[in-house]
Amino acid sequence: MKKKSFIILLLFIFCCLLVGCSASNEAMDSGVSAGENNATIETTRKIYYTVTYTVETLDIREINTGINSKVIELNGYVSDSNSTGNYAKYVYRIPTSVLNDFLNYVDSFGENIKDKTIKSTDVTTTYSQLEARKEILEASRSAYLKLLDESKLSLSGIIELQNKIDEIDTELLYINNQLSSYDNLLDYSTITITYNENEKEEGFFVNYGNYLVGLGEILFYIFMYGLPLALVAGAVLLVVTIINKRKKKNSNIIQ
Repeated sequence: MKKKSFIILLLFIFCCLLVGCSASNEAMDSGVSAGENNATIETTRKIYYTVTYTVETLDIREINTGINSKVIELNGYVSDSNSTGNYAKYVYRIPTSVLNDFLNYVDSFGENIKDKTIKSTDVTTTYSQLEARKEILEASRSAYLKLLDESKLSLSGIIELQNKIDEIDTELLYINNQLSSYDNLLDYSTITITYNENEKEEGFFVNYGNYLVGLGEILFYIFMYGLPLALVAGAVLLVVTIINKRKKKNSNIIQ
């Protein structure tokens, strides 16, 4: 009886281990590798992305050169840039299809990344409404153009129809510009990176050397500016001493 119980216990433990290993493998297969970005996903919705980074480094040029090269490699471009001294700000436009690749590259700078935000904006509803309105306007325009072809229209009727067509053209121009603007935002994501350059930390001996140099400069200026005063004071003291000696000598002669 004890032998059977022992065998059943072993089988139970073995089954638990199999289930645990299976669950562990499934978790590993379904997970995402550390450091990988999934900012963009496959979807039929109209979504555009804006990303901001704050980068701190000892050398802005080194990191900025690498990132600019990656931008060119991914067929992106620099939309705007501003740099002064130890500060720089770049606005990049990157094809949304390769946005995750670009973010993975920037993230590879690790501890230099001090802040990162990703914002997604869904414009599906607005985009659909603009497209629907565009279709209605284009249908109306076609109908008005057919009416213009009728020879029975009066001059006032022709002018009225032409005015309506002009109004439609104006609205269509606005809608097309809006759709074009959205398409630009959807096709190219906006990434803003602010670079801050930190001063290099000097070692003890370097700092001590700088201290000695500074102290030497102070002593040099004291010597240069104090020397004329010392000479004048010495000359005055010498004259006073000579005068006192002469007075003392004359006093002895009189006595």
